[in-house]
Amino acid sequence: MLRILLITLGVILLLLIALPVLFKSKIEAMVKEKVNEELTATVDWSRFSLSFFRGFPDLSINLHQVSVAGQEPFTGDTLAGLERFELRVNPFSAFRKNIEVKSIILDRPLVNGIVLEDGTANWDIVSGTDSDDLEKEAGGGSTSMGISLKRFAILDGRVYYLDKAGSLDASLEGFDLELRGNFSMDETEMQLTAGIDRINARMGGIRYLKDGNFEMDVVAAANMVENRYTLEKNLISLNGLTLGLEGQVVLGEDGAMEMDLRYFSRETSFQTLLSLVPAIYLTDFSSLKASGNLQLDGTVTGTMKDSILPDATLNLLVTDGYFAYPDLPKEVSDVQLSLKVDYQGTDLDATRVNLERFHLLMGGNPFDLSLTMDHPISDMHVAGEARGLIDFASLKDVVPMEDVSLKGKLETDLRWDTRMSYIENEMYDQVDLEGTLVIEDVLVEAPDIPVPVELSRLHMAFNPRMVELQTLDLILGSSDFHLDGTLSNFIPYVFDGQVVTGTVNLSSKVLNANEFLPEREEVAPGEVPAVGDTLLPVPPDSLAEPARIRIPENMGFHMNLDVKKVEYDKIVVENIMGEMKVTGGVAVLDQLSMDVIEGKVIANGWVDTRGEFTEMDVTFEMKGVDIASSYETFVTVERLAPMARFMKGTANVDMECATRLDASFTPLYESINARGEAFTKGLQFYKLDAFVRFSDMLKNEKFQQMAPDEVYVGFTVQDGRIQFNPFDMKVYDSEMTVSGSHGIDYTMDYLFDMKIAKSDLGAGANDMMQGISLLAAGAGIRIPESDYIKIKANVTGTFNNPSIKTDLSANLRSTGETVKAAVEERVVEEIEKVEEQVREGASVEAEKIISDAEAQAERVIDEARKAGDELVKEAEKQGDKLMEEAGSNVLKQIAAKKAAEELRKQAVKQSENLVKEAEVKADGIIQKAREEAARI
Repeated sequence: MLRILLITLGVILLLLIALPVLFKSKIEAMVKEKVNEELTATVDWSRFSLSFFRGFPDLSINLHQVSVAGQEPFTGDTLAGLERFELRVNPFSAFRKNIEVKSIILDRPLVNGIVLEDGTANWDIVSGTDSDDLEKEAGGGSTSMGISLKRFAILDGRVYYLDKAGSLDASLEGFDLELRGNFSMDETEMQLTAGIDRINARMGGIRYLKDGNFEMDVVAAANMVENRYTLEKNLISLNGLTLGLEGQVVLGEDGAMEMDLRYFSRETSFQTLLSLVPAIYLTDFSSLKASGNLQLDGTVTGTMKDSILPDATLNLLVTDGYFAYPDLPKEVSDVQLSLKVDYQGTDLDATRVNLERFHLLMGGNPFDLSLTMDHPISDMHVAGEARGLIDFASLKDVVPMEDVSLKGKLETDLRWDTRMSYIENEMYDQVDLEGTLVIEDVLVEAPDIPVPVELSRLHMAFNPRMVELQTLDLILGSSDFHLDGTLSNFIPYVFDGQVVTGTVNLSSKVLNANEFLPEREEVAPGEVPAVGDTLLPVPPDSLAEPARIRIPENMGFHMNLDVKKVEYDKIVVENIMGEMKVTGGVAVLDQLSMDVIEGKVIANGWVDTRGEFTEMDVTFEMKGVDIASSYETFVTVERLAPMARFMKGTANVDMECATRLDASFTPLYESINARGEAFTKGLQFYKLDAFVRFSDMLKNEKFQQMAPDEVYVGFTVQDGRIQFNPFDMKVYDSEMTVSGSHGIDYTMDYLFDMKIAKSDLGAGANDMMQGISLLAAGAGIRIPESDYIKIKANVTGTFNNPSIKTDLSANLRSTGETVKAAVEERVVEEIEKVEEQVREGASVEAEKIISDAEAQAERVIDEARKAGDELVKEAEKQGDKLMEEAGSNVLKQIAAKKAAEELRKQAVKQSENLVKEAEVKADGIIQKAREEAARI
């Protein structure tokens, strides 16, 4: 009997081990295929496991390192991921037609929600399967199979949300949640606990929460038949503010949620409300002395489904508020606040906000504000007053501010009462708007502000028709700004986001944009191998960073500019004058003139910042621009005209250019579509590689430096290629016509059709031509007497390594009526032989230079590989030592193994970097040798 029992137990044990193993791969493949069919996203995981041993008799299903990657337009973005997903289920409960899910655990999940400017959300990934299809897949609704859940948990989660359409970004870190209850019963007690270590929220550039913390502990009576949840015991806290919540929620079968809830503050201390102010809560909040009374309550009632939201109310009352820090000399006192909000989810136009009173004394200075708003949809009505004085220096005497220097004053006496329609229809007699806002002598210095901010004076005067910006004098570091003008539609802009219009005059002596640019990392000597004169490749447009600076679409200004000097990177622009119209996110340039690189530029066109990349369509008129300086100053010239590095002189250029711009306002070169004309004066070429090689062929060094002076050329730029129309150059006593193109990849294809004066030929070249003439005469072919030699040169290859092929056949002419093709061909062959003899003398020396360079390059790479191997060996040695020190302790062994793997991983990475750097250095050595050999 005992033997039979042992055998039976053995068989059961074997099945428990074998079944998950035997069917694991099939189950995993089926699950992965089904999930990816149902989602317009790519779901994957590193490991899939099934086991009965984690909680027998329950079956434990685990997915490790799960990732959910988006598809267009979010290709490559991670929507969600988690370290481990665990589902624990009682498989035998299926026989009772009620699958019992013991627990679902999400371990260290990550959610990355993104909403684009057009409203597209990356979490909208569920395929369009309708309810009828789902019912058919489930057996047409004939099954009575149910599912019950006992525990759901999230461990150490992270949620990031970026709404580009609403200018909102928020994050939750250290997110824990646990839901418990026996949901298989008709009625059960549901327990929900949650905690968030850090909450951050910013909207429209304003930070509403910084490193806030949240806790929730809710107990509810759940009626699973009616889907009704009645709150019994609960506690919700945000920072120091603790709220109570009571009422009930009913979940409808159509997905609607019916709510009847009331919330209220559990404490009446004013200090709890102050905990929601980041500057106060994050600065020694425990030592804050505060008094005053707080009353906070509200309701949430109605239906929530899709775009339908419930009604909500908020009542906030603060009386006799006071707070002060013991180590600071001043206080905030007599805080009086009365705010009522009535939000109507079913009729948004009935929503009303009433800030009846906000009053305080800060450092003894009073400040009062009141505001009412109603009918926000049909015709918004706003009314209120702002009156008082704020001494910014007192802020440091009230709230601790480390490493921050602050001074200045704000004084206002402003009243408004109007409907938006009154302003839109220019019914100014119905508008009550009057007062002033003055800010003076403001100075702000802080570690996270790149330069000191000095606002000498801002004076705004309000009347029903407009706001007069009488003056704004601002200094940012070494940059100064002065603005004045008039603004219209200001109230609708502030309260309803409508377009503010007006005329603004902007003047400045110096605008130094370099003070606001991020610091560039300095490269240590020897860290990156030098490449000599080699041109670096242009990065592809696909790697470009989208635009960060955008013109607000709700601004429409006519701006008159008078800026004496602008510094941006290496660019210095002076005397910027002209008009610019800003409307709908687009800046329109009208005769905008400026002095740059010793010339004058006039720009007309537009710049559009609304898309992912800034777009530009501008016509440029450039007069007297220095060519050499343009190459040194503008990276665009370096990329589009690399030969400018070897040119001197000035140029007049008329050009129409349309392109996209990246975050640094650099063109996306593949997108450039341009055409234009250029006229040069005093043009000189010096040591341009192609001309150096041509000069060697002619045995005359003077062609290494040419001065054609005045040259007229037409050009186009399209699909990453610059095409030059044929243009003529006069060089010494010679003439040449040039045409062709080059690309942003530095490949080129140019034709030089030249008439070289004999006076410009070197002695060696003259001897060569005399020999060819004698050879041709012996074959019955006459090379006519002329003061010029005709040469066609085709220049191909790259700017780093050009190739020149010449053709002298245009100099041949027959003395008879017909010239035999065979004789003519022989003469051409002899010409090529003579050209080859000129080169042969240099080939041996050139090969030796390249051979020596290749040997040196190989030694550099070998040394790097040896050094890398030593790094890996040392890392493995340290890893072995860690494993030995761990001994038999399992936990220490796991930690030691991970540390050893990380040591080896880092060592391999360093080794690979050493080899890569060596290979780049080796390429530079060989390239330099080839360039040297090519000149021989």
